[in-house]
Amino acid sequence: MNSFSLIRGCGLACALFAYSLAANAADKQEAVTIPLEQIWAYKMPGTRNVETLDARGSLVEQIVRALADPPAKGKQARACFAVLGTGLEALREAHVLLAKGEKPHERFPAGSEICVVFSSYRTGSYVHLHKVERRGNNVEIYYRFVPHRTRNMTVHFAVIPLGKLPRGKVSVQIIQSPMEQRFVEWGLEPLRPDWAERVVCKSFFFAVVEDNGE
Repeated sequence: MNSFSLIRGCGLACALFAYSLAANAADKQEAVTIPLEQIWAYKMPGTRNVETLDARGSLVEQIVRALADPPAKGKQARACFAVLGTGLEALREAHVLLAKGEKPHERFPAGSEICVVFSSYRTGSYVHLHKVERRGNNVEIYYRFVPHRTRNMTVHFAVIPLGKLPRGKVSVQIIQSPMEQRFVEWGLEPLRPDWAERVVCKSFFFAVVEDNGE
């Protein structure tokens, strides 16, 4: 083996070792649960009622109206997205993106408060969050379908506070949990995967950068 090949091989081995250390460090990071009672949401048990943020009710009403019609058959729901701020400020940003259809930001300044907006289009099952966890810059949002006892249709959305995140790429994964056993015992079946993709927002990525854009 010539010296160039030896150096090249050592460089590759070092890179792989560094990657392995980084991956192990990420795996060992302790998961932080974001309690449901800290999440502002529309029609989700255990969360804070987002309607109390909206004195006039117009923001929530327009968001609900925008979520009334799911994408056409064969199409998928839009991705979740991140917004700056918390509380009413975050709700206003969610309104601009959901009700007015503006494109979400993909980069946010380090040191800023960030929320993720989860949403589901109108469907014959409730869509309820039941767990949100963050491990470093990896966020996992767990939801489940809950059958209606009536034939009414409902929409849902939630504004989930992530706080101030470390600089880097942030992964937000939307994960469907199994239907509760009591509904299975009643003989009910969960929504088909293709329908779930039409009504529940998708996973996405965004970046936290320094003020100079790095």
